[in-house]
Amino acid sequence: ITAPKTVLIFLQGKDPLAVLINAKANELFLLLRNFDGNKLNIQEDLKNYFINHHLGNRLFFSIQNSAHIIYQSVQKSGKAFNDISIVDYGAGLGTFYLLAGLLNFKRVVYNDYLPEWKNTAASICDALNINITGYVTGDIDAILNYARTEKFKFDIVASRNVIEHIYDLPFFFR
Repeated sequence: ITAPKTVLIFLQGKDPLAVLINAKANELFLLLRNFDGNKLNIQEDLKNYFINHHLGNRLFFSIQNSAHIIYQSVQKSGKAFNDISIVDYGAGLGTFYLLAGLLNFKRVVYNDYLPEWKNTAASICDALNINITGYVTGDIDAILNYARTEKFKFDIVASRNVIEHIYDLPFFFR
């Protein structure tokens, strides 16, 4: 007999969307809680940043916020996961793109301004077997160019803790 798994509540709600996102949030939490970041073959400063800021005390909070943003965004879109193209704008090494990558979105695109962050995120996803459709460096213009080149439009542009990096808010929101 095995002991029942403890299910953490990242997202309240009994509707199918909340239940699915909460299940994937639990899956991500366990993946990251048991993940040895020291085995990543990435720049030492970025490795230390990831381990100290994203695998530590903020892990539950970070995943919980990501789950809420995804839930609210998907609800507002009125679309099914497999019809949604989503970008984590200014993703850094947070958990939003990781959680989105565990869900069945049509496209999940990672974005950050700096290539070294993008490369680190790709290494983390590879190590965790999380599929991200594309990795884009640059600002909103780079995101829009990527979508144009790939011939699609984003349904959701999500961002956590990066508004201070958006220098032309009216353009960004248009």
